[in-house]
Amino acid sequence: MRDELDQREDKVTERLTRRFQGALQAAEQTADDQFKKLRTYIEGSEQSVWEGYRGPIVLGIGVMVGLAADILSSLS
Repeated sequence: MRDELDQREDKVTERLTRRFQGALQAAEQTADDQFKKLRTYIEGSEQSVWEGYRGPIVLGIGVMVGLAADILSSLS
């Protein structure tokens, strides 16, 4: 009886170890993929020229429209 319990404990331990190692490897791979994607995004290798300058261009247009509206409102 004692040998059977030891064998069962060994099998369960082995099975759990394999499952945890698989889950850990999957989590590690996911984290590595996310870091690689973040690095390529920050480096800008996947961005086109328009995507890199879109924010400042839109901001500049907004400032120009606001300035024009202020000038027109002060004239009337």
